[in-house]
Amino acid sequence: MGDVEKKKKSKILIFGGTGYYVSCNYEKDIAEYTVKVATDPRTENGLIIYRLPKCIITQMDLISIWEKKIGRTMEKTFISGEKLIHLSEKINQDLSLRCTPSLVP
Repeated sequence: MGDVEKKKKSKILIFGGTGYYVSCNYEKDIAEYTVKVATDPRTENGLIIYRLPKCIITQMDLISIWEKKIGRTMEKTFISGEKLIHLSEKINQDLSLRCTPSLVP
């Protein structure tokens, strides 16, 4: 059974390009910063900008880190932005056909 698990490949879909960034933040951290700002009189009537540069990473870097963690490479399927738009339009058309209310007199 161990050989089957080793041969099994994980698959991942990558939408758009490879240069997109993601921000990884814990809700607890954002909540903690928000409470600190809310209780600090120096920030009264001010604009707060959360800058967390260490938490910003590209999707390909995130996938690479995950591959190192699980100890195997993943099969990557790239879906272009144009194809993604085409798929979303097709889904919207299919949903609108199914969800059109019938007019009952």
